Amino acid sequence: MGKVASTGLVNTIREHGLNCRVVYGFYRHPVDSIFKNYKSSVFYRPFLQRLKYRIKFSLLRMIIMRRKKVKILSLVREPIARNMSFFFQDIQIPIMDLHIDKNTVESDEISSDELIISFFTKFNHLQGISWFDDEFKKSTGIDIYKHDFNKKEGFARFSCDGADIMVARMENLDTLANELSDFLGIPDFVVSETNTGSRKWYSEVYREFKDKIQFNEEYIDGLYKSRFMEYFYSEKEILNFKKHYLKKV
Repeated sequence: MGKVASTGLVNTIREHGLNCRVVYGFYRHPVDSIFKNYKSSVFYRPFLQRLKYRIKFSLLRMIIMRRKKVKILSLVREPIARNMSFFFQDIQIPIMDLHIDKNTVESDEISSDELIISFFTKFNHLQGISWFDDEFKKSTGIDIYKHDFNKKEGFARFSCDGADIMVARMENLDTLANELSDFLGIPDFVVSETNTGSRKWYSEVYREFKDKIQFNEEYIDGLYKSRFMEYFYSEKEILNFKKHYLKKV
């Protein structure tokens, strides 16, 4: 689904000589969904680029579904952290939109306060928590929520319709080396850390953004009182996440 440490995971798998395909969405690129309320998104991802993506992954979806055996590894992440991370992954879109709204040029500075307003008013915050319904179930026919998830260990593994499936929380990757090794058939599997926001060109603004932003209870409950959170996280974990984000208010 994107921004769940998939880049590091895929790089490690490929380093061991295995072929794998990264799928952020079978029907729409997540950028098209997450930034759908931004006027500048049509310039960032033009029509032909979006059409090419849909055709490519429609074909891939048909190929995968025709295989008798397939391994699917999917990662999830606490949604507020993922939303902020995704917002900055393609920060050019909000920045461009702010320049359009203000009728200013790109060299003019955009403040973190303006970015926070943009985040709350335009960003699609529900894309992540609905991904398993809108993308995974729709493309594979598999309802992930009908299978048990080990909240204590942070993963689930099951077989369904010829697919060997593992779903893991990003927060638990460091403790799931043995389970990942067994699933992938790679001894001593260790995920390499890449694509980290703290190391990118926007790291200083990102840090200021996270320091300043405040989440109210209504926003948090809109994400946390979802089937996604109740399935992947325990009541105690959800409460701790909520306390973490509310303490800033």
